[in-house]
Amino acid sequence: MAENGQYPFVPVGSGWLRDSERSNIAAVYQSKSACFSDLVKRSGLNPSVDFRFADLTGVDFGGSDLRGYNFFGANLSYTSWKKATWDTTTNLEGAILAGVKGYETLEPGATSEDQPFRSLRGLGENPARTDERSDPERAAAEVGFKRFFDNTLDQLSSGVAVFDGQRRLTFYNDSYRRLWDLDRAFLDSNPDDSSVLDRLRAARKVPEQPDFRAWKAKLHEAYRAIEPIKDVWYLPDGRALSIVTTPNPEGGVTYLFDDVTESLELARRFDGLIRVQRETLDNLAEAVAVFGSNGRAQLFNPAFARMWKLSAEALQEQPHIETLEEWCRPLFDDGPTWQPCAARSPASRTGSSCR
Repeated sequence: MAENGQYPFVPVGSGWLRDSERSNIAAVYQSKSACFSDLVKRSGLNPSVDFRFADLTGVDFGGSDLRGYNFFGANLSYTSWKKATWDTTTNLEGAILAGVKGYETLEPGATSEDQPFRSLRGLGENPARTDERSDPERAAAEVGFKRFFDNTLDQLSSGVAVFDGQRRLTFYNDSYRRLWDLDRAFLDSNPDDSSVLDRLRAARKVPEQPDFRAWKAKLHEAYRAIEPIKDVWYLPDGRALSIVTTPNPEGGVTYLFDDVTESLELARRFDGLIRVQRETLDNLAEAVAVFGSNGRAQLFNPAFARMWKLSAEALQEQPHIETLEEWCRPLFDDGPTWQPCAARSPASRTGSSCR
């Protein structure tokens, strides 16, 4: 696995993975039904940038759409291109192509002149070469494919741990190890899920539970689940962790951990600020309504509702200021007075208040 340095690093650009796509990678981590280009698309990698000089030895590109991919200087040894779609936009300049299989197959409508492999080294000269691979070659392709995504997951700031159908740890990234401060030798021994949780409990690193055994059994229901399960753990040290438990297609689960302590704290402070603002407005004798930059009412006080004979329920729907003007005009139909207030709110983009 990537932690022990057994596999070379796949060089990719920094910051290429969006937070919203992390769970997609975890969900397809052990899926053999998804082709290479599908997984790249889900992971957020940039095909024109992120595979230059990459080590992709043994990766199976079968069934992938590789048009627009830039493999400049990449190591593509022993890769399989069977039923892959590619053309002159697939950059293979300087790539290492020893032992490549299936390169004879072109996408429908292509000609031999379009074949980007034609003048490149490492391909051999046998036009009758087939794509049939020996067992060792197939094994090498699977290892290469898995290695690519091991390295991808290892770049995540989220903690990732993959357990197989026997509930033994088969992969973890460095973020997971650092998140729980677990010994690398322990993790590399492929412990079972229960042993990991027991060790975390002994170190007081999981939520305190009155019945730890029942809590652990409920957590392990994910091994029989169909859909991902989301939860938030509040740890004894004050941290809050978001956890997504995703069933793997071939058995087992993938845990995805994110430290959400700061974001929850910010949300708590924001909610507190809104409560203070609302309490302040509610105690004012003056009628006040606050509008956001989208022109919709965000806050109002009871005095405002009473003055304009409006229901609190209607105001809670956050009506637009133009709608509110229509409601209030029967009581005060003075266009010049309403115009500055209506013009200020949606155009300023900073919000406004009307009294």
